[in-house]
Amino acid sequence: MEDTVMEAMEMKRKQRSRRIDLHMHILPGVDDGAETMEDAVEMAEISVRSGIGTVAATCLLYTSPSPRDTERSR
Repeated sequence: MEDTVMEAMEMKRKQRSRRIDLHMHILPGVDDGAETMEDAVEMAEISVRSGIGTVAATCLLYTSPSPRDTERSR
């Protein structure tokens, strides 16, 4: 019985690691997501703890200066 429980737990762990986040603003300093590398690492760690196994690092497309660029120029 204990083997069955362990097998079920392992299967659940593998299922969680197959989750994919297709839209994460994890690239530091690019847009309104992570501001620093430390923020990006923290976001990645939280994702792993939440069962995310794959992340698509996305960013917003601005045709004019982004809000972050505007903040930096002040």
